[in-house]
Amino acid sequence: METKIVIDDGEKSARVAYLEDGVLRELIVEDKVNVSIIGNIYLGVVKNMLPTHFAFIDIGLEKQAFLQVDQKVKRGSYILVQALKDPVGTKGAYLTEEISFTSLHAVLLVPKKYTPLAVSKKIEGKRERERLKQIYQKYLPEGYSAVIRTNSAHKDEAFIETEIGRLVSQAREVVKSAQTETAPKLIRAENSPLARAIARVSGIPADEYIINTPFRDYTFFDNEVNIFRYFGIEEQIREGLNKKVWLKCGGCIIIEQTEACVVVDVNSGKCTRGNGRGEIIRKINLEAAAEIACQLRLRNLSGIIIVDFINPEEKEQNEELRAYLSECLSKDRFSAEVISVTDVGIFILTRKKSGDSLERLLTESCGHCGGSGKILRI
Repeated sequence: METKIVIDDGEKSARVAYLEDGVLRELIVEDKVNVSIIGNIYLGVVKNMLPTHFAFIDIGLEKQAFLQVDQKVKRGSYILVQALKDPVGTKGAYLTEEISFTSLHAVLLVPKKYTPLAVSKKIEGKRERERLKQIYQKYLPEGYSAVIRTNSAHKDEAFIETEIGRLVSQAREVVKSAQTETAPKLIRAENSPLARAIARVSGIPADEYIINTPFRDYTFFDNEVNIFRYFGIEEQIREGLNKKVWLKCGGCIIIEQTEACVVVDVNSGKCTRGNGRGEIIRKINLEAAAEIACQLRLRNLSGIIIVDFINPEEKEQNEELRAYLSECLSKDRFSAEVISVTDVGIFILTRKKSGDSLERLLTESCGHCGGSGKILRI
């Protein structure tokens, strides 16, 4: 299988597409107009404290941000925080006191309380995992911890020592700046939208990185044609916004994204070929399971997902279907699993949230119908 990461450094956004044999599997979009503050580190001022252990923090933005604290903090006191979520609507940003610094190989943690060293589940081999743990424990200063990312695998000790040293230097510079600045103050801005978008796919191994602007040692796409159009990505993005997805067998799945959950309905559609009704249903359901796993990843759907497969004539097929769907979901780099199957064949899944869905990133509600797709005819 040939894998590519194609990067479009556009005027309004930075987009990163992950392709497997030319098929779009993941899309990352970072807005350049409304730039995210996630990852930014601020010296904030405590403005108010709620009985629920939430504090309102002024970090210099239009809306005060929220911070959950373990103990009461004094109004007017300074506090070093990092943005976890952007402001949305009337809500301010969501903050944490657990400061972190991210690179392609590790996430350095400056925790408020003891946090054990963690190793990416994608690093295989007990010996390699233990080797990396020992190296990181050797060079991490007291009071620091880390998440060892996939790209650290098989790196030598000297490289890891340098990487840790670089991240620790960043952390110490932030602490030093916070001691001399007056709040509210932005102490450290996260990377540019382009660097942020690339960092979000850094854990995905790829045969080639292609970009339409000179960047690192990536393959430079020197062509006047839109890079996403050249690789057939634009068309696949539009297809990724369609509610109906056709299967090769002739069946289809309907994907509805609601505020509460995601609902997927599997239909037989035009599929009529097979050795009897039972075999046709089995064929459609298995193909639908593979496609559903791909669509959840492509559309970045998360939370509760309810899937209504075609009810099989033999209940044993549900066990086969569950095992196959679980296998397909295991290829997702974000946690996704089947949590239950009802007696009538309704599958309930969960997938870890990793940013906005493709639909929310690329579309906005219609000004006439408010996003319902319906208007009054009387």
